[in-house]
Amino acid sequence: MVPNGLKSAATSSTGPTIRSCRIRAVTEIQWIDDSVVSVGPYARFVANASPSPTPNPNAMKFTLDVTLPETLSVASPEAAAGVPFAEAVFAAGGVASIFGVNDFVTITRQAGSEWEPIVAAVVAAAEANL
Repeated sequence: MVPNGLKSAATSSTGPTIRSCRIRAVTEIQWIDDSVVSVGPYARFVANASPSPTPNPNAMKFTLDVTLPETLSVASPEAAAGVPFAEAVFAAGGVASIFGVNDFVTITRQAGSEWEPIVAAVVAAAEANL
């Protein structure tokens, strides 16, 4: 059984290896018959967010390699309170709204705002909070 987030596990000549896996701060991996059965106790799977343009120059789509547990719709920094991902994105400044469902998030920026700090904030927020 391979935990959620691990795409494959295999054995090499030097012992068990993991392929296509993003784990941070692993302190212990338990193997049975060349399969990962648990990772922990401090393991954390890291989400990736890949930006791509949309027809709207003030909106950018971020494809996630995880599925959001529920729809995310946040239209202000005040509404982001208590939602760590949204709080981190709005903290970059220049963000007008966040909408996310399934495996993507769309960020709409305030007119005239630069994309660079917003993209960096979304990527970091996904890694830290999704």
